[in-house]
Amino acid sequence: MATASACLLYLPTHAEENEPSLEGRPLSAWAKDLLAEKGDWKPIAQNIGKMGKEIIPKLTEMAQENVYEPPDRRFRLTSAIAAIGEDAIPCLVDRLRKTNQKRRGNNEAWIYKEALGKMGEIALEATRELCKGENDDRFAAVDILDVMGPRVPGTLQVLVVLLSDPKEMVGARAAKLLGQYGKDAIAPLVEEAKKARYNRSAALESLACIAQTFPMPPEILEVLKKALGEGDSAA
Repeated sequence: MATASACLLYLPTHAEENEPSLEGRPLSAWAKDLLAEKGDWKPIAQNIGKMGKEIIPKLTEMAQENVYEPPDRRFRLTSAIAAIGEDAIPCLVDRLRKTNQKRRGNNEAWIYKEALGKMGEIALEATRELCKGENDDRFAAVDILDVMGPRVPGTLQVLVVLLSDPKEMVGARAAKLLGQYGKDAIAPLVEEAKKARYNRSAALESLACIAQTFPMPPEILEVLKKALGEGDSAA
């Protein structure tokens, strides 16, 4: 009964009558608080996410209406969408792709890449699908995997696939990120270091980074020495 009484304290205006609400307050009021919060805004975003997938169109509209807000404030609205969970992933991927198609889209694309990356394992399958897309999709996938990091199971395997990407910069970035994965990344990086490709220098850099923490078997050290020697002579 106490909860019902508390809900009656907030009387929505006519314009808000059909809005989804939580704890007696409509979505627009929560969104206003989210953008205005000077401290930790994440609990507000999490509460908004509890309203479910029905709010995705309205939140997306709000994010677009606030396009002139600083990017970190727009990220709050995107985080609220992400807080909905798995149902929000198609929307975030769609917004990422549309943003990438715009001129100067990279200034906004990070908002969606960061949000997807912070969703962790539930966004991994969508990230794998991006790896099969156009150049922009694959570049975005590497950035999302960077946010996810080794803490998310399955990211190492996706990065290993990206080592062979036809766009050399994608493969090089994947090689560099694999340096965070320790001994599990040694075998694929050694294979990449053996190839005379643009990615090789990034693979060697990652192996050198891993070697600072994990002892390298003699045969791998031999590959490293040979590759570095070839690099010196080529220079």
